[in-house]
Amino acid sequence: MRSSVPPIYYLVGTPKGRLSKLEADLLACPWQRVRPGVDVKILPQENELYVFAQSHDRLNKERAMRRRQLKALWKRLGQLQQMKLKARELLLKLGEARGLYRAAWRFIDIQYPEPTTAGIASFRFTLNRQKLRQVPSPRRPLSASNQSLRA
Repeated sequence: MRSSVPPIYYLVGTPKGRLSKLEADLLACPWQRVRPGVDVKILPQENELYVFAQSHDRLNKERAMRRRQLKALWKRLGQLQQMKLKARELLLKLGEARGLYRAAWRFIDIQYPEPTTAGIASFRFTLNRQKLRQVPSPRRPLSASNQSLRA
């Protein structure tokens, strides 16, 4: 970047809201390998140059973090299912689990408690495999404000 004319000294992160606006244009751009394990898409637009970067190691790390969180949530839900709690107590514990495992919570379908005659509540949960398959790769483009980049 510094060897370009004029030299580029900084990159500015782009908010996710703008990323969705650029998504169609970015899909049309080809991937370019900058070094082993790192690919970029370059999108010049409106006096800006968007550099959409993807690191294979980072993607694998984020997938592993999500997998770990999902396993922990699954284990916690199994524990809660075994407890004999009233509906209010169970809902509080489910809310706590949701707060702890926020990223993994969206992959779980929960049938919330219905009190039984003894006052004990129960719930059911399943893994939503369709949502799990649709997880996009967490990639964010970067904007080099009013600059050009030579690949």
